Amino acid sequence: MTPPSDLLKFGKSLEEVEAEFKKAQLKKRSTRSALLTTLALLTAACADFFVARKHGTLFFEVLPGFNAIYGLVATIFLIHFSASFGHRYLMRDEQDDR
Repeated sequence: MTPPSDLLKFGKSLEEVEAEFKKAQLKKRSTRSALLTTLALLTAACADFFVARKHGTLFFEVLPGFNAIYGLVATIFLIHFSASFGHRYLMRDEQDDR
């Protein structure tokens, strides 16, 4: 998508307008992702009320929404751990020519 050409009338260069446009698009996407994630978590937590549980091994396993929240926290941890591992051990500097 290209930015509207009428924005160029205000004395900004094309690069500045494109950068602002991309920043706005990214913000819109991240807001949409956060909203969808929250909606999915709430849906899973509400659906957990309809699952019959006879007993849990630990006391908190029978709480409604526990599995949804536990799964979300574990997923977020796994993503951040793998990203930091990749940045620390797998990526190389641009100057590194081994």
